[in-house]
Formats: sequence, structure tokens, C-alpha cells
Amino acid sequence: MGTKQKPDEARDISIVVPNYNHAAHLEGRILSFLEQTHPPTEIVIVDDASTDESRHIISDLAEAYPQIIPILRRQNGGVNKALAEGLKKASCPYVVLASADDICLPQFLEHSVNALVEHPDAALVFSDPAEHIDVTGEKQVYREFLGQQPIHITPDQFVKMQRQRSFRIPTNTVMFQRKLLVEIGGFLEELHWHADWFAIMRLCLHRGACYLPEILCYVRVC
Repeated sequence: MGTKQKPDEARDISIVVPNYNHAAHLEGRILSFLEQTHPPTEIVIVDDASTDESRHIISDLAEAYPQIIPILRRQNGGVNKALAEGLKKASCPYVVLASADDICLPQFLEHSVNALVEHPDAALVFSDPAEHIDVTGEKQVYREFLGQQPIHITPDQFVKMQRQRSFRIPTNTVMFQRKLLVEIGGFLEELHWHADWFAIMRLCLHRGACYLPEILCYVRVC
């Protein structure tokens, strides 16, 4: 007989944060996850041989919070290699691959995991894109208007929607089913900056997705 999951384990979330010289924002980013209405079970921070104060910050955070798992790379290998190493370490059913300097609202993880628990066939969940402009503090919102309420998009529906009006899923808003992301190899290193787009499109075309018509995350624009 298989091991029965505890009720809370069904909603466990791993965060993987690749970091390279983002000391200015790293601590705030990690604390924003720890202060979520549904906090993650673990946060894997992969430092990609930073030359700033990042490693001191990571060390202090790991000492203060047992949920934090630090990985300190000896050589800089790029964001996709760092993500791959972090993804191997992640152990929860759901995973967020998070930039070290972006911003998320306190309900991000709760709303996202609720959608995936309700629709277990979906490979991922995403929400509307938005930007935070550092210089002015201004917030720019770019609504997709894919639905007035949260929706589950099947693979066939995803194809139809893309043909009607192509839209791009913002990676910073995505929570993945970890097992499915691992099965396709995560973000393929050889695809460079297109790796996240390729992985997301492949998963949506194969398994579908959930969409939340709200702003839960901001890309930081320096």
C-alpha cells in the first residue's frame, strides 16, 4: 500500500529562487514568501556565484528560517542552470520558480494552489501581468481579460484562445505542478531566454492551465 499524504501535504509548495547579485532585493523577496497567507513549505535559494553581499544575506536567512535551503554554486552558470539545480532539490507537489527581485502580493500562493487543487488536471496556474517601476514607484497593469472569474483552460481551449488572440503567460505569476514540469525537463538551458516560454506553452498544450483574473505579482523594472 502507498503512503497516505497528510491533508496539509496536498497543498505543500516549493519556491525556487535563482540569485545572482540581487542583494538589494533578495531579503525582501524571501520575506514576502514567508509572509504569504499560505506560506511555502520550503524555499530553495540557488546563489549563482554572486559577488555582492548575497551569500551573507542567504546565510542569515537560512539560520533564521528552517524552511530555507541554500545552494551555493562555485561558478556562475546562468539562470536556467541555477533553476535546474533548485528544481532537483524541490520536493513539494507545487513549485514556483521566482526571480530574486520581483514582487508578489500576500495572496499569491494561496490563490494559486487553490486553483490547482480544484483542477488537478491543469499543469499550471497563472494570473494577469503587471510591472512595478522602481524609479517612480508606479504600477502598470496589463489585464488579459481571459475571463471575469477564475477559469480552467483545457488544451483544446488553450489552442482556440491563442488562435483568436495570442497572449503570453507571465512566468513570474506561474505556479507549476512540479512533477509535470520535471517530466519535460524544466527550463531547457539551451533555449536561453525562451526556456520559460517553451516550457509553459508545452505544458498548456499538453495538460491545460488555470487562469486567475487578478494581479498577484509584479515584475520589477529598474
